Amino acid sequence: MFVIAFVWTVLVLVSGCYALSVLTLIPAVALWSIWKLYLQARKRDVTENLLNYLYTAPPEVPASRAAKVIRRFEELHPYNISQ
Repeated sequence: MFVIAFVWTVLVLVSGCYALSVLTLIPAVALWSIWKLYLQARKRDVTENLLNYLYTAPPEVPASRAAKVIRRFEELHPYNISQ
């Protein structure tokens, strides 16, 4: 739907056919509505994920695994460590 509305709008605008300009408003409004719904859903998902992240306990990681990961980071990024 999103792609069809976008392509239709571009074709009408490029062709310069003003008889279809009224029909162009329908896909343009649909395109805008779909975009707004997407942004709202994304914002809601980010907020929910943030709240879940804030209110959950961090995972338990064995000390040996943590030391291994830190050592690997130090080996791969000596410049970052020196800063």
